Amino acid sequence: MLMLYEKGQPMSHSEVEEQFRLAQNTRMLPYTARFSKYWVFGTAEGRQFSEELPLRDFKLAWQSGAWRHDKKWRARFTIAGGGLLMIFGGLATAAVVSPLVVALVFVAFLIYAAVRLAWALWHA
Repeated sequence: MLMLYEKGQPMSHSEVEEQFRLAQNTRMLPYTARFSKYWVFGTAEGRQFSEELPLRDFKLAWQSGAWRHDKKWRARFTIAGGGLLMIFGGLATAAVVSPLVVALVFVAFLIYAAVRLAWALWHA
């Protein structure tokens, strides 16, 4: 949230309407979302922020120890670690509570995701 307020750019009224349209149409994809239009009457405010971080930067920050000293890298690693824990925890929970055949599929997904992540970090 801090980066959004520090580096974020104000959104125009049409951008706010487009974001509202995308948020409202998530259940109707892919057909009706293309033809819908939402109007926001009155004033509308919003901020947008985007940032690209390749895995190579994460790997270099880990190797150099920047994640221990820099607040920005600590926040990035916390968010990335939380996202990984959420994905792996969700798949592991589904594997535990599912019937055996479905559990084996979820375990295969877990192994595949771990191998692909390790491969991507190794080659970054």
